[in-house]
Amino acid sequence: MLKTLSVVIPTYRRSQRLPHLLDSLGRQTTRPDEIWIIDQNADQCAPEWFAEYAAHLPLKIHFQPEPNASAARNVGFSLSTGDVVLFVDDDLIAGEGFCELAMQRLRRHPQEVRCLCASVVVDGRVCCTEMIDLQRPAPAEGLAEMYTAITAAVFFERQYFRQAGGFDELLFRFARTAEDQEFFLRMRRKGMSVWIDQTLLIDHDDNVPGGCELRTGDYWKSRERCIKSWAFRYRIHGQRNGHLSPGDFFQLLRSAVLNRSALIKGPRSILRNAALLWRAIWESWHAVRPVLHNYQAVQTINHLSDSEML
Repeated sequence: MLKTLSVVIPTYRRSQRLPHLLDSLGRQTTRPDEIWIIDQNADQCAPEWFAEYAAHLPLKIHFQPEPNASAARNVGFSLSTGDVVLFVDDDLIAGEGFCELAMQRLRRHPQEVRCLCASVVVDGRVCCTEMIDLQRPAPAEGLAEMYTAITAAVFFERQYFRQAGGFDELLFRFARTAEDQEFFLRMRRKGMSVWIDQTLLIDHDDNVPGGCELRTGDYWKSRERCIKSWAFRYRIHGQRNGHLSPGDFFQLLRSAVLNRSALIKGPRSILRNAALLWRAIWESWHAVRPVLHNYQAVQTINHLSDSEML
């Protein structure tokens, strides 16, 4: 029986939003048993309000010197003790029945539903609906399987997260994006399921600047990070131990260069995307080559420490 809930909140350059999220967690009808803030800010985010919230919430903080979303989630998991772990972004606000509904779903369907994503609402609209796979029958109304997902707000049964192998810290260090895409792709290739509850809503303020550099940074810098993440992912999920096959090259070329956006913008855009792709292919090999033993097979990929696997 799933009884206890841990919340892990990685935060980076959005600490001013944390009180809003903490307020919403304090209003839950099923309150978390512990809340871990993984602070990745160089100046540390534990401001004057921390003691105030810690007085009435089971709040704990861990300082991580390197801004790395994958590492923050893995560390938060290792520090947590709950039967269920909720990874939630620092710019979200949960309704008061949010945790209760999620725990009920997990308890009622312990075999089928062990990873449950919330439906993120942006400007009154539920986002990421295109990620839903409607082909597989759902165990209950309101649930749908996802073929990929985002980690804005996702509940994991503890052992299921261990089985998934944690988030890839090297991927985030290399590309600074798309670590959640690789993680959920890896889960799917391991035969694991990711469900979304279309009635489990959580609000997101898309106008808040900060941690998500893809939304707030320069277009070409964001483009470079996306292309680097694709090259890295093809290397570690390929069949040739880090080497790219001709089919991999074609898929990367189609995604990075021969896509509608690049073609519409004309020759300069095509050439610039091609240059980014070439550099990403070269740099991804140098990043992956020293640690190829960690990526021998998707089924054995594990980014959690031995202590986290206990």
